Amino acid sequence: MLRLKLLFLLGLMTVGVANINTLHAAETTNQANNEQEKFVSEVGESIRSLIADKNLPQDQLESGFRSILKKNFNLHSIGKFVLAKYWRIATEEEKTEFLKLFEDSIVKTYAAQFKDYSGEQFKVIGSKEGSDGGTVVLSQVLRQKPVDVNWFVREKNGQFQVNDVIVEGVSMSVTQRSEYGAIISKCGNGVQGLIQKLRENLAKQ
Repeated sequence: MLRLKLLFLLGLMTVGVANINTLHAAETTNQANNEQEKFVSEVGESIRSLIADKNLPQDQLESGFRSILKKNFNLHSIGKFVLAKYWRIATEEEKTEFLKLFEDSIVKTYAAQFKDYSGEQFKVIGSKEGSDGGTVVLSQVLRQKPVDVNWFVREKNGQFQVNDVIVEGVSMSVTQRSEYGAIISKCGNGVQGLIQKLRENLAKQ
């Protein structure tokens, strides 16, 4: 899990919900989805510009990253997906609190690791259509051995949003869903148990 998070971080540095089977079934289109590719490139450049300033205070780094995240990622859909069957039985209050803690966790986890950025380059190499109407933008982080980082993009209210990131064939949303499911099963207190665990983890960061 840690390795996947670090690889996902590399993707974010340089530039939550798709069904992974849908992504695998999508056929590469002959004509590139230029608008979606441009969107992913711009998201990446926004993050790269933010973390390039090593003198930026941590609170400003987190604030800037949160703004990029909320503007360009469909956190509600991703959060609903990762909560899985528990979303249906959660109260409105639990859903609201979970989504807030989920966002805070993403911001804290990745912003804390931005200091490890060492100038890796990123490029969009194409795109393909998903069978459900979304678009998968294909990219690579250019290391000694390139890392494939693909972005599932959908349009909502006239604006593109990222719904999942696939690192070396592994969906980050699916991985997070599995992790949260394990926490809920272990604590034995449903969504409230997960919420409490997220609170505890955030308090330690």
